[in-house]
Amino acid sequence: MMRRDLLLASALPVLMCATGPLEAYAKPAGGDHRAALDAFLRQQVERQRVIGITAQVVRRDGEIVYAGTAGQRDPNSHEPIQPETTLFRLASMTKPITAVAMLMLVEAGRVALDDPVSRFLPDFQALQVQTQPGHTVPEVRPPTIHDLLRHTSGLSYRFMNVPGIVGAYEWLGVDDGLAAPDLTLAENLRRLAHAPLQAQPGTRWGYGLSFDILGAVIERVSGLPP
Repeated sequence: MMRRDLLLASALPVLMCATGPLEAYAKPAGGDHRAALDAFLRQQVERQRVIGITAQVVRRDGEIVYAGTAGQRDPNSHEPIQPETTLFRLASMTKPITAVAMLMLVEAGRVALDDPVSRFLPDFQALQVQTQPGHTVPEVRPPTIHDLLRHTSGLSYRFMNVPGIVGAYEWLGVDDGLAAPDLTLAENLRRLAHAPLQAQPGTRWGYGLSFDILGAVIERVSGLPP
């Protein structure tokens, strides 16, 4: 059964793509929350924000108080979503799992939050930091495990389209984690280590490949495969 905190995390992309205040769906006239949530899901499909969508609201005690779907699993075959059998690819929903695994290693004393990433992954030492596209300076200090956890490492994603950084990622063949299934984590991070950071570590929040590196650190410290 999905925990409520993970449910809220998984609902974030839906809330981000919604137009208009969510309160209009959460507090409908007459109090028919089920009908309002059904309408919300249908609207995301009708506005072509998603092909198909499924949602569940679960109480702390595990009781499912709402379950709904809209749209199709495959637009070519027109197959509807089947909540019990349709598989969904996990992307950023792996981040909470990765964070918990890392914090377990911290709690066990095997990793410290202020450890530099290069302690575990030597490729990530003596990094360069972009000041403007085409111009870099050396890092003031290396990114740490804490920086990875809070996305202040200076790393980015290609889809964030940060000027200069996206070009470097494309030239090096850095993958965001979904498009190149045959590319190993070790090779992807080796490429990433040759790209400049978008900011000095610890100075600015930036959504990026930090958790991919955390996964590699967990693999190295635990001795377990990804």
